Amino acid sequence: MLVAMALVVYVIVPVVFSQSSCPSPSRTTKLLMSQLNLSYPGLEAVNHAVKSGDEEGACSLLCQYYRDENNVPFWRRAPRPPGTGKVGGTADDALKDKYDFYGEVGVVPRYSNGSLDWHYEGPIGDDEYMYALNRHEIFMTLVDAYQATGNDVYSHLFDNLTTDWIASNPYSEKDTFGPWRSLESGIRMDESWGYGFFGFQHVESFRNSSRLAMVSSFGDHGEYLAQYAAVGNANFRSMQYLGLATVALVFPELQGSAAWYREATEGVLKDMGTGVYPDGVETEQTSLYHYVATRSFDGFRNITDACHHYLDPNVRHVVEGMFNYLAYCMDQNGNSPLNSDADLQNLTEIVLDAAKVFERDDWVYVATNGLQGTKPENMTSMFPWSGQFIMRDGWSKENQWAWLDVGPYGSSGHGHRDKLHLSIRIANQHLLVDSGRFSYNGPIADKFRGVYVEHTRAHNAFLIDGQQQVDTPGTVKSPLPSTDWAINPSYDMARASITFENVNGSALHTRAVRYERGRYWVVVDRITSDQARDVTAIWHAHPSCTVSVGNNEEKSHYGAGSDTVHIVGNTTNIGLDILQPTASVNEESSNVQLGQFVNTSVVIGQSKPVPQGWYSVRYNTYTESPAVVYNGKVNEGQTDFIWLLAPKSSKQSVVSIVSHSNSSIVLSITFNGTQSSVTIPMQ
Repeated sequence: MLVAMALVVYVIVPVVFSQSSCPSPSRTTKLLMSQLNLSYPGLEAVNHAVKSGDEEGACSLLCQYYRDENNVPFWRRAPRPPGTGKVGGTADDALKDKYDFYGEVGVVPRYSNGSLDWHYEGPIGDDEYMYALNRHEIFMTLVDAYQATGNDVYSHLFDNLTTDWIASNPYSEKDTFGPWRSLESGIRMDESWGYGFFGFQHVESFRNSSRLAMVSSFGDHGEYLAQYAAVGNANFRSMQYLGLATVALVFPELQGSAAWYREATEGVLKDMGTGVYPDGVETEQTSLYHYVATRSFDGFRNITDACHHYLDPNVRHVVEGMFNYLAYCMDQNGNSPLNSDADLQNLTEIVLDAAKVFERDDWVYVATNGLQGTKPENMTSMFPWSGQFIMRDGWSKENQWAWLDVGPYGSSGHGHRDKLHLSIRIANQHLLVDSGRFSYNGPIADKFRGVYVEHTRAHNAFLIDGQQQVDTPGTVKSPLPSTDWAINPSYDMARASITFENVNGSALHTRAVRYERGRYWVVVDRITSDQARDVTAIWHAHPSCTVSVGNNEEKSHYGAGSDTVHIVGNTTNIGLDILQPTASVNEESSNVQLGQFVNTSVVIGQSKPVPQGWYSVRYNTYTESPAVVYNGKVNEGQTDFIWLLAPKSSKQSVVSIVSHSNSSIVLSITFNGTQSSVTIPMQ
């Protein structure tokens, strides 16, 4: 029977603890007889007590060993006098079994025997809530709350939660889901359990029997992760190997520790070779899970160094490359790209901390907007294996930034059908955006996940006959050819192609983007088809923007659906105009057709027939957002759609075609009163 029972018992009723230093008889036997290497230096007295048949004495001595041993000073806390204060917030919510994960706030039920329901999926039935509950981040919060107040309610709760979890979730080699899912096992071992175990070593209300139950469960986790650390996608494995390495290094007296660390090292090096491209980007093609893998690999480096163990030098080299991507993908406010399953995450402090470790003054320059450090050689960055092209015209908060995807889909289920997507930010205003990740489970996922979030319609790209892009290739075995991208003193250029699923015959979308640095972007979208088709082009604006379609005087030569579109920040007045050519070339001189759109519409918060015009800045959140949708047709052969994406200006921008062929397009562009000729190679 489940009941909602707050832990106010810790405040109202004195807790009576067992006087024994040993956990349950079966766990005591397992710990002393099979899990511990009793010949390990420092355990001589424990070994003598075991051989003498004095289990209680052995348990007491083992607890003293963990109190006195100083192999993990980074987690130990100095004793502090008792107190009665409270810190409020998350720690005090936990006293009432109240937890907030991903914005889902729930009170975790307890059974009639007082045991927590560790399988609880939160108020909306999201299994990610259960997984977060079993990662035990609250253990670190409770240590910090106790250190701030000296109040035993926090240590009592830690003692209760650890012993309850261990009793409620007995270890089984075959249990790979729920509380014992391999990812949660790795995350617990990575930090929260060690942080709590050593952080409360000086606190008497953390019972000896609870301490040793945890030590035995650390051993269970080591055995379990030795079997399952290699399962799952790349970011899962990085956290699982880190958890396995942490148990091995922090508890070297456990029997399997040496073998566990070897396995973790071999797994990390293998995954670095197969799961991280030579350009430093993790193969899942999402900035969020790139950061997760980076943090885990760096955690492996850090825990190995902290425990004074030998570290393979290749680990440091790969981790530096992964941080290099984080440094150079950031926009001018320090945010990561919102690509595939990612949230908008600020990386500034992460990059600055890494810059200290790896002595990279160029990262400092990027993260401080040029106020400190050494200026990088190039402003624009291409990561040619992952196909991520980051364009910028400087390093201050007032500069321009754009992100273009010309790479593979991604090596896991976190990828989106978003190849050729382009995001643009000017100063402190997001203008063109990716729609985000919304949610993996529950009602938000039911509404958006397959039909929108992962679909091409949620990105700045094309649909062909209403169909989305293919999800291949997942990974690549070679970098983007150097002929398909360029970084020059005054401009940058990149080009790539993608096909579509469930279309009759063949259809190919090629996008070429040229950035005239500090000025504007030119985009050419070429559709190559074996038959006539319907096409849909989409540009997603940030929800803080207003989108309007220009008047008749601004109408392009290329049809009623080609009016100039204005995207303007509601509070910043920073904007972007989307234009198409206003003058035609003699099309008889070209075997490539010029595309025409039949209509243009601004869609905001549409649910049916398909979702459109939505944005999610972080997991489990979403809001309405303007999407500019162009509908048109193409004939058999090659058809080009040409765009000028120009920052809002007091002077009207104009683009016209000078020449147009299969191999290149030459445009005349007037921006801010200055005319320029721009060439876009298409081969």
